[in-house]
Amino acid sequence: MKVNELRPGMRKVDVIVRVVRKEKPRRVFVKRDGKYHEVAELLVGDDTGTISMSLWDETIHQIQEDDVIQITNGYISEFGGKMQLNIGRYGRWIRLDANEYDIEVYLEEVEPPVSTKPSEFMKVSECLSRRAGINLLVRIIDRKMPREVTTKFDQKRHIINTFVIGDETGCINFDLWDTGDDIDVGDVIEIHGAYTREFNNILSLNLSRKGSYQKSSEEIPDVNTERNLSKPST
Repeated sequence: MKVNELRPGMRKVDVIVRVVRKEKPRRVFVKRDGKYHEVAELLVGDDTGTISMSLWDETIHQIQEDDVIQITNGYISEFGGKMQLNIGRYGRWIRLDANEYDIEVYLEEVEPPVSTKPSEFMKVSECLSRRAGINLLVRIIDRKMPREVTTKFDQKRHIINTFVIGDETGCINFDLWDTGDDIDVGDVIEIHGAYTREFNNILSLNLSRKGSYQKSSEEIPDVNTERNLSKPST
């Protein structure tokens, strides 16, 4: 199979690619297992095109730039409008002899880099028209008192930390379950894979099962506190 044949949703993907670029690892919190993980973004490809790929935890240090790798039983997802090649839990990979598999990569899509840029983030005000797949770059302007809840789903107690986050277009409540102790007022954070929900007429932002957040070195000097999307509707 060739890269230009890959489509979102494909399973049992077998492909041979060369690693064109490997970004520095970043530490992210994954809601699905409640743990922090390291993730590194790659750009891989063959003579038909390129595709993004993520490496997690120990695999990050096993694959390097210019390696030729064979992926078996991988799958294709879509994130931020871009296809992504994944090894997954049931897939596997092996490193091939680069001299034997001299792959010349078609590099038309190499620029811009695969890492997320501020221009690719939504604005807070756009959360009113989009319910899922939300990526934001925001500053924390307030932190509310944690509250404890018991869910019917697992009959367990959980701590919800609510932050008020915003940019120049508005602000919104951001709820984190059983985490959030590593961020505070004044921090600028990236949020990936979030969704909005309305409860008691209050709109809030939440992480999906595969969502994550992390601190950012970007600056957001001004936050529009007058437009509060979490203000109870009447």
